[in-house]
Amino acid sequence: MKHTFTLVLFFVFIFSWYSCKENHNAVLNISGLGDDTVFVRYVPISQYYSSEWAKDTVYSKQNVFYYNSKTTEPVFVEFSSAKGRFKRPDGSLFSVPQKEVVLLIKPNDNIKVKGDLKANYLDYKAFGSEFNEIYGQIRFNQKDTIIKLSKILQEFNFIRLDTAKKHIIDSLIREIDRMDSILEIDRLDYVKNNPDKELSAYYLVSQGYDTIEKYYPKLTPDIREGTFKNMLDYHYQHILRFNLTVENEKKVSSGTLAPEFVLTSFSGSDFSLDSIKDKYIVLDFWGSWCGWCIKGFPEMKEYYRKYKNKLEIVGIACHDKEDAWRRSVEENGLEWIQLINKSDIEHNVSILYGVRGYPSKIILDKNKRIVARFLGETPEFYTKLDELLRYTL
Repeated sequence: MKHTFTLVLFFVFIFSWYSCKENHNAVLNISGLGDDTVFVRYVPISQYYSSEWAKDTVYSKQNVFYYNSKTTEPVFVEFSSAKGRFKRPDGSLFSVPQKEVVLLIKPNDNIKVKGDLKANYLDYKAFGSEFNEIYGQIRFNQKDTIIKLSKILQEFNFIRLDTAKKHIIDSLIREIDRMDSILEIDRLDYVKNNPDKELSAYYLVSQGYDTIEKYYPKLTPDIREGTFKNMLDYHYQHILRFNLTVENEKKVSSGTLAPEFVLTSFSGSDFSLDSIKDKYIVLDFWGSWCGWCIKGFPEMKEYYRKYKNKLEIVGIACHDKEDAWRRSVEENGLEWIQLINKSDIEHNVSILYGVRGYPSKIILDKNKRIVARFLGETPEFYTKLDELLRYTL
């Protein structure tokens, strides 16, 4: 009977161990955590820049907690604990990244994390995933800098709303930037030496555009087309757009002929610049999300009514969703031609005209040559309209 009971216990243990191994994408054992609430933030890599991180809560029991991915694609997951949080003088709570566990979790992963929750730092190592193992090792190598950064971030959070300590706050921000730069240099070194590793792709997207442009082509094809393809493409497309915008800004200058384009109007029909004859034209690049654009509409309405026999305004909504654009046009009572921009590089009119900020206004003469460009909501734009149109037949 005793042997039978022992055998049952053995199989219960094996079953429990096997279930844990098979059924959990991550098992975390954090010394010092005890029984605590663990706050989870996660986002699928394909949505890293396009959606909010989702939130969840799990619970640790005697230092151990489990996590299972909720998607069928790789996700980034951040774990922070109630015990790892700090309290501000006003009683509000905050956490610092240095006391979080960060994991890349793929659908079939079985990752084990062993760590120790300390006063200013969560010391941990991950097993079962090359990305997480190397990430944890580099983090450990940067430990001294990370702990210093943790302390600075804590000090900053304690006094960040104290206007009497602005000089100290400014000094802390500069020190935070300096520490971040030290960490980024180490990460870039890894990118340079490991173009065939997934972690290089992840580290690269946190670098500046010049650095991304330089090292993206040096990543191996498997890495460029792998797990981090969407993140890499997002940044590389931004670089291409920016470079083309800067190049076009130089081309589309005063005295040059305005490039032709076709966009969809508010009524749903195609609009071409060539359809406007014998009038001065203002191309108004704006967005429903742009506060300064909206603030400028009342004065633009006055000038449109003042000169509409001599002037046509063409509003081009940029980086906008169609429903938000339509709603904003109606709410603001915009009376002139309204178009919505296209997002692809080849047909994007803001890129074509080298527009680098919003609102931007470009004045064209009757021959569709560029007279002047204005960035921002500025009185000089209206002064120029008066100069051009006041005595124009």
